[in-house]
Amino acid sequence: MKGRSPNKAESKHMDDVSQLGCIVCRNQGRLYVPCEIHHIEGKTKKIHTSKSYHYALSIIVWGVIKSL
Repeated sequence: MKGRSPNKAESKHMDDVSQLGCIVCRNQGRLYVPCEIHHIEGKTKKIHTSKSYHYALSIIVWGVIKSL
């Protein structure tokens, strides 16, 4: 994917977000379900280039859905 790589602070932020687990599953009462980071605005959008890694959600890993 085009765009720059995350810096140290952005990498830590995304790691912290991923440690929360899937936010949808949390809202449904599951304590922790592994997740992936998804960028809300896309990391290549020019308007958010400087903060695009901070606009991220933790959403369930597709392969885990089958086991729930």
